[in-house]
Amino acid sequence: MRISLLYLVLLLGMFAARSYAQVFADPETRGVWAPAGYSPSDSAGIDTLVRNLSSANFNMIYVGVWDGHSTEAGTIYPSSVVKDAGGPMQYPDYVGRDPLRTYIDIAHKYGMEVFAWFELMPFDVSVGSTATDIPTLLKAHTDWSMLQRDTTTNYHHNIYGYYFGIDPGVPAACNFVVRLYTEIAKNYPDLDGIESDIEDDTLFSYSDIARARFVRETGNPDPLTLPGNDPAWLAWRRRQITNVVKRIYNDVKRVNPECVVSGAVPPPYMSSYMLESWGDWAKRGYVDMLEPMLYVNTSDFDHQMELCEDYVPKGFHLSPGISISSAGSAAKTVYEIQDAINRDAAGVTIWYYNYLLSYPNALADLKSEAFPEKALPGYDDLIMDNVRIGMFRSTGSWTTQRGGYDGTYLSARAVKGDTAVFSVRVLRSGNYTLYGYWGGDSSANCSKATVRVTMTGLTKSYIVNEGTNTDSWSSLDEFHLDSDDTITVKLFGADGKVLVADAFRLRRESPTFLGDCALPDSDMPATKSVSHPPGISFYGSTYLLAERGARLLDVPLNKPPAGEYYRSK
Repeated sequence: MRISLLYLVLLLGMFAARSYAQVFADPETRGVWAPAGYSPSDSAGIDTLVRNLSSANFNMIYVGVWDGHSTEAGTIYPSSVVKDAGGPMQYPDYVGRDPLRTYIDIAHKYGMEVFAWFELMPFDVSVGSTATDIPTLLKAHTDWSMLQRDTTTNYHHNIYGYYFGIDPGVPAACNFVVRLYTEIAKNYPDLDGIESDIEDDTLFSYSDIARARFVRETGNPDPLTLPGNDPAWLAWRRRQITNVVKRIYNDVKRVNPECVVSGAVPPPYMSSYMLESWGDWAKRGYVDMLEPMLYVNTSDFDHQMELCEDYVPKGFHLSPGISISSAGSAAKTVYEIQDAINRDAAGVTIWYYNYLLSYPNALADLKSEAFPEKALPGYDDLIMDNVRIGMFRSTGSWTTQRGGYDGTYLSARAVKGDTAVFSVRVLRSGNYTLYGYWGGDSSANCSKATVRVTMTGLTKSYIVNEGTNTDSWSSLDEFHLDSDDTITVKLFGADGKVLVADAFRLRRESPTFLGDCALPDSDMPATKSVSHPPGISFYGSTYLLAERGARLLDVPLNKPPAGEYYRSK
């Protein structure tokens, strides 16, 4: 961990804590997807998009960086990795400019963060209108292609088009994917995060290479002789996808440790045939955060959120995807946002920007009803609460009390043996301020509580008067922390009064402007009502899947962006 010269040696001392009380909005991930080809790529258009979202108190944009809408499928930025693999250096529509660079620069100016979102990727490459629209990349590597069980069909087809993909069971194809993600993390060091769009494909994949590997590695017969749902074949296929996810995470962190790694993943109602073990990825640390795409109506949303919570460890950064089209209105979208936050989600991600514009006053309604204040994403504003499993432990005799941060806190007599320990892992390097929070009675609270902070190469102790600044955040100190550092806060006291264990917080100093960028009401983006094609309903269920609707500019409403094939199964 890098620390200043002042802290090059281990420090152990007692400091009187600073007593600056502050009020902050709770951290929330408030993201919006902006697909490649369905959002502006020029500076003026990007500036308008970012300004609109910032004014509505969003804090993240998932910029589509893989455009798969033609045989020249590729990146919106120049990519040597794609070119070296036989694809285009850059998707043709973007040659001569770098929209990703523009997004990062403008978004940071408005206090928003940018995630490079590989829509379709890592396993789908493109979608065409005919079975012969094979992307250039796969023409150069026919052995990478995903094949159906008949071993002659190299696409999967639904009402949205012909989808061509690469087989996760082919090592060379996986190496390409990992290099692609590593390249962008290295070439854009100020990029805030990278997101895969890891959709499900029940057809994956009967290529010669994958089948031969399965036989060799498991001792089972050729998958063509097995039923499609054979347990060993399913487990092996899941393992190939997980291996790619793990490799992406490790290589991205190696070249850019500050870059957050996330994934847009299939929803729980697809679990019966889902090959993406994203709950396992969260448990094993192969992703920093996840966005399960809960494109359902409000009657199903709470149940799907509950299932998502069961998949991941308590406190994991889960920001469900919400579609205003599936919800049906801005008001119902607000309901789903509030439902997710009430269930302790880290935030939400909205599908997608142009949909928000297509519902009158949606941005203004979301600001007033769901996001009335600006907030930092949860990975930049880390809260250690007494109720958060994995972040808190205690010894001695503690009693749960009502009040304090998030509704409850613990109290004990400030005597030897009563200790509380909070800890959290940092996801991004930067300068952080540590804050403490204590509820209770200002006259009864411990006046000489000890707060001992430990991290790599440094231990510092502070004397805190928990009778001052109750029910607010009090600044304790500032530190420089690196990604993957763990900070531990130990609380104890000895004056016999009431020791309060409530919450601590690490808040990252944003390199971007965090002031109020709100626009006057007259400058809020113009909206217009558009009709949307009907959602897709499963017979006998109430699930309403989102159709990824049309670009408002020049694409017919019955032609959604790529990446929707699984929603039509």
